[in-house]
Amino acid sequence: MKNHISVFISYAWNKQNKDFVDWLYTFLSDKNKVLEQKINVFMDRNSTRLGDDLNSFMTGTLINSDFVICLLDNEYLERMDMPGTGVFQEVNEIKKNKNNIQIIPIHVYGHDQPSGVFNKLKYITININNPDDNKNIDAYQQLLDKIFSNTDTVNMLKPKGYKCGIDNLIKKAFIQENRNFNPRLSGTSTINTAFNNGTFSFGSGQQLFTTMWTHASNNEVYSYNVQNSNSQRKQYLYVCTQKKYEDINNPLDVDVNECLYISWSPEKPFSNGTVLLWINEHKIMMVGKISDISKDSLKLTYKIL
Repeated sequence: MKNHISVFISYAWNKQNKDFVDWLYTFLSDKNKVLEQKINVFMDRNSTRLGDDLNSFMTGTLINSDFVICLLDNEYLERMDMPGTGVFQEVNEIKKNKNNIQIIPIHVYGHDQPSGVFNKLKYITININNPDDNKNIDAYQQLLDKIFSNTDTVNMLKPKGYKCGIDNLIKKAFIQENRNFNPRLSGTSTINTAFNNGTFSFGSGQQLFTTMWTHASNNEVYSYNVQNSNSQRKQYLYVCTQKKYEDINNPLDVDVNECLYISWSPEKPFSNGTVLLWINEHKIMMVGKISDISKDSLKLTYKIL
């Protein structure tokens, strides 16, 4: 069994799909503890450096990957017939090597149906505007089924049905553990407290914030001060008692006397409108405002400063 599986993401650069492409890249390349085989994910924005030959990268990496994921939004479908575009070049390589490349078409929900070389291929549909939506779970399962169709995680002496059942449960765990994050630096996320022990992450790299939530009631929640495994590098959580979310755009906008430090177990739950501040181990701040608390979820509008 190969230790790594290589996946190339082919997409059309635009503002509408940028956040999802970043999300998909992180979702697949996350260093998880669920799947034995790791995925090497390649895409131009994250896998190249200043001065690299983009044409060589696209053609060389694409044809040598185990799988090519094609994000088929309207712009991709238009550009694949436009000479001179990166999508046109990538699709041409796919056509020339279609017998050796395993293509995974992703149809973007609400956009035109796949056409051209993708017309007769089976595809999955994903709502890219809300990647952690429960309705996308089946699509992620199909994606992992395709990539890990030949996994060897169970003793081969076991019946085939047993092995398939185990693999399906492992993939489900991977989806649950790895979709509770939003790599964007600002926005609004729906947090389901029933998933991954209520853990949800925001940002990435040094701008990563890990949060944890439980419900106190149908309209109140607890948020916890998640500590780093290294006790010398902590994350801090505060409640901003007087300042409005909209008025905090810089750490200097916060008065230390208006902040209540929260230890691991908060003394009282938080309701709609509560403003929270996080400071991570790299001394970067995130501010969030709680809204729309329901039985098993809440929304957090946030910005990483």
